[in-house]
Amino acid sequence: MEYTFRTLTSKDIFPMSKIISKIGIKEFKECFEGDTITQLVKGGDTNAIGFAVMINIASVVLSNLPKVEKDVFAFLASVTGLKVEEIENAPMAEFADMVISLFQKEDFTDFIKVVSRLFE
Repeated sequence: MEYTFRTLTSKDIFPMSKIISKIGIKEFKECFEGDTITQLVKGGDTNAIGFAVMINIASVVLSNLPKVEKDVFAFLASVTGLKVEEIENAPMAEFADMVISLFQKEDFTDFIKVVSRLFE
């Protein structure tokens, strides 16, 4: 399945907020905590901080997919131009790769860096 992500915009905050609220703010807050994140903050490596947080967020989303299944399918469809049914029927590895690729997008990681300041 081929796809391309469009640039994320302010309108994407709303479906992302819906997903985050269903998973739980506490779980996302914990993505910005921990020994690894603390060490990276002390070292001042913002790229490494963003990457570590992004991995934590991917883990939280993937472990909570049953709670947000429909919302994630709809969001991925909106940012790729694919139909929800195409994403629902994608092979597992391709779906997981799509979720991870979304979290690796520069505009997504930039957004996460800004949000992470709320938890400092």
